[in-house]
Amino acid sequence: SRGSTMSRLNFTKPEVNYIKSKIYLSAEDEKILDLWLLEWTTKEIASELSMSTSTVFRRKEKILAKIMKVL
Repeated sequence: SRGSTMSRLNFTKPEVNYIKSKIYLSAEDEKILDLWLLEWTTKEIASELSMSTSTVFRRKEKILAKIMKVL
């Protein structure tokens, strides 16, 4: 299991599709969410998307806030 500084997201495919249909995500934020759902660490996501870990962490917080609004 991959470690993370934020909690794992455990959603089914239909739940993910529902969430994505209810919130606006930029293309980059959607990629962050997709990798997060695959249990990539913040560091791995940052490396893949050429971002700092701080930026990825901040964006994950914003994505999670959006998700919480629709649940």
